[in-house]
Amino acid sequence: MKAYNYDRITKEYIGSETIYLDQVATMREGKEIYLYPAFSTPVELPKTNKNEVAVWNGAQWEVKEDYRGLTIYKTETRESMVCREIGSLPKGHSLELKPSLAEKKADYILTLKTNFTRYMNSTKITIPDLDLSFLYTSLENIKQEKDLKLAVSRDDNNKIYTNLTSEQYDVIIGYLLTFGQLVYLYKWNMENTINKCKNMEILEGLRDKLTVKIDMSQLTNLMNMPEEKRNSY
Repeated sequence: MKAYNYDRITKEYIGSETIYLDQVATMREGKEIYLYPAFSTPVELPKTNKNEVAVWNGAQWEVKEDYRGLTIYKTETRESMVCREIGSLPKGHSLELKPSLAEKKADYILTLKTNFTRYMNSTKITIPDLDLSFLYTSLENIKQEKDLKLAVSRDDNNKIYTNLTSEQYDVIIGYLLTFGQLVYLYKWNMENTINKCKNMEILEGLRDKLTVKIDMSQLTNLMNMPEEKRNSY
């Protein structure tokens, strides 16, 4: 036979032990009488999960939340304290120190910059009339090729091209420059939007926009404009 022991003050379960018949009382009463220690019960213990404890209420076990010993945080002031009571967390407290609005903004901007760099370094821009593709990072090489008047070269898909005219080089350079300007503009606008956010809810709504990507049809449309109009855009 088992007895389940509970703390005299908190009433929480603290362990179990095997108990034995009280021989004298059993003979006197004509039924099995066990020797129960103080602050114990024969009622079996319920299952508990992490951060839970069984508490005896005088008639049965109750499963209660238990965060004692854990650091908790006041959501408004971000002050920390160690939880010392059985039960739910005090109102206005959390187990996790959630980032402040300023910290969240800094994290979003860092993510935006990382995605911006990745996009700039990995996106190939196709030049329609030439059927050639280049990374933005190839811009300086293209300018040098134009100055050197190279007869043969390769694009960033390893496609060979020969004897491009100065005007054709200008088209390639125009596409790469305009692509870069569009991506930089997207990043700049997003940084401003993030910095102007007044609360966490609005900021969280920008999460999906941290992935930097532009509509390539916008690039094509801009390149089809006269240069003066494109520059004013």
